Amino acid sequence: MSSTAHAERIGDIAAVKGVRSNTLQGFGLVVGLPNSGDRGNFASSNLITLIQKYGIKVPETIHLSSRNVAAVMVNATFPAFAKKGQEIDITISTLGNAKSLRGGTLLATPLMGLNGEVFAVAQGQVLVDGVSAEGIDGSTLDVNLASVARIPMGATVERELNYDSVFANRHITMNLHASDFATASEVEKTINAAFGPGIAKAIDAGSLKVVAPKDSSSRIEFIAMLKALDIQMPEQQARVVINSRTGTVMITENVTLSPVAISEGNIVINISEDQQVSQPNPLSAGNMVTTSSSQISIERRQGELEVMKSTGTLQDLVSALNTMGTSSKDLANIIQLLKQSGSLKAKVIVI
Repeated sequence: MSSTAHAERIGDIAAVKGVRSNTLQGFGLVVGLPNSGDRGNFASSNLITLIQKYGIKVPETIHLSSRNVAAVMVNATFPAFAKKGQEIDITISTLGNAKSLRGGTLLATPLMGLNGEVFAVAQGQVLVDGVSAEGIDGSTLDVNLASVARIPMGATVERELNYDSVFANRHITMNLHASDFATASEVEKTINAAFGPGIAKAIDAGSLKVVAPKDSSSRIEFIAMLKALDIQMPEQQARVVINSRTGTVMITENVTLSPVAISEGNIVINISEDQQVSQPNPLSAGNMVTTSSSQISIERRQGELEVMKSTGTLQDLVSALNTMGTSSKDLANIIQLLKQSGSLKAKVIVI
């Protein structure tokens, strides 16, 4: 079965080099928990260190032990072009044995990038989607995860990233999300057809250089117009994705099978092709036409025999195997055997 091309925007399949989000992370404390915090000394010792930063001396004879505190890791995604004073969402996860973060408050926590510099500060009342309950006999009930929480708009940006490289150079670089020679060539043709010959030049299968206006305002408008262009996507590689746990199979439309015979367990699969010749009427001006038809037969040695005549596609084979009640493990094995034998013309991905 041949696949048809489809249109997508360039902005959906490519991004401007240098314009990207970054990961922020920090260590913090959640306080105010209703006796559901950490049971060890780790969170308490960090709380003492925090108190001492405010000039309050804690005597050595005092052992601060509280189940109202939990040590947590705070994660956030720092979006491109984020400005000082803007707020971003954060996710909080427990580090110790805290049962739940419900009802807690995150103390001010600096969020750092991989270079060790602080880009935002997080704090606020945490929101927990999960519920955790424990009985007297030690039995527990968990709905979702109460050890993970979030704070919408819980961090304030304190430092900005530099994006001068996007505006300083004569060219901008567009990187494809998935490297492909055909796609890079098609993007190059589409941009040159819209803005003029020589504007775009493919560097390799994953990136293109595009001549852009020097003025920042004009460049922003140009990038917006460029990303809105529609591109006719070339035919993609045939793929079969198998979820080995659920037995779900995803098949692209350009997957084909060639003749093969495979025995897997108690199932025998036979795929064959039959050439049929259509002769024209002797008095007509027609030509002789040869067509191919495929047959798929599936035999269960300890059960009934099922034979299916079709166009010989993998979709038909999977449907027949599912009708016979084939397990997800057997289905995955059969598809991989078809791939190894060379009959299956597709890339197989098992997850």
